[in-house]
Amino acid sequence: MTLLAYQRALIDLISSPAFCLAVRADPEALSGYDLSSRERRRLMAVVAQPGMSTSCTLYRLNRITPIARYLPLTTFLLGDALVSEAERFWTEGLPVDLQFGPETERFGRFLDRRVADGELSDPYLAEIVRLELAVNRVRVAGPGEPLLETVFFRHDPLPLLDALADGRRPDPPPLEGRYALVVDARDGELALREPG
Repeated sequence: MTLLAYQRALIDLISSPAFCLAVRADPEALSGYDLSSRERRRLMAVVAQPGMSTSCTLYRLNRITPIARYLPLTTFLLGDALVSEAERFWTEGLPVDLQFGPETERFGRFLDRRVADGELSDPYLAEIVRLELAVNRVRVAGPGEPLLETVFFRHDPLPLLDALADGRRPDPPPLEGRYALVVDARDGELALREPG
């Protein structure tokens, strides 16, 4: 019996509605935790509370907020798939911290991996994720960190970004090739420009 095991079980319950339902249906779902019978009873009482669903919802809302806020174009491209992709990302385990920057970077890497594995087929997703992550890194760069980053595209980024800024997918698709945009904050203002 350890307080750490109890806390870990409680965190796992709050972060997973499916685990809550499993514990409600069968208390043996908690068998992977070194819990005393008293701790087990307390957790069973916790998952039976009507407010547990609200706790799970608040946890998920706090995790999706940085994604929606710092990756708005990515969120737009994902559309209805955003929630299922976020849930898939969250099942990979709890992060060490939930700071917006690292959480957004982790989600971006997760999406890059899903695109590379062929599990997400949006032709613009990978390059938009890379652009938004670069913008976020440059925007919050501290002393000694780069205030300039180049992002490479397969599609002409200007019509792509124009379409996304208008809340639509590009039609017709931007030309394919090798393109780049520079994310530049050296003058104190964030700017996107073509290299050169």
